[in-house]
Amino acid sequence: MALATILAQVDAAAGPGVPACYERLRRERVAEVQLGARKHGLRVDSASDDLGVRDAELLAHAEFRKHLYTYDVVPHARAAAAAPQQ
Repeated sequence: MALATILAQVDAAAGPGVPACYERLRRERVAEVQLGARKHGLRVDSASDDLGVRDAELLAHAEFRKHLYTYDVVPHARAAAAAPQQ
């Protein structure tokens, strides 16, 4: 969806810059998701003796999951396509 949105926003002359634009957009998102997954893995795999603390941390992770699953790439891709190429 991100790539299709970017392609729809640029003219043919901008074609060679599209892969770099797409990569910048997706790299940021992927880094965010990977970091969240690592943090969550540490919570789940923790050797905490206090399961109440662990459960509270898992519950707090709900906000990240909400952000993860409600993310709409289209506005971000439109903005990336409209931004001046570096």
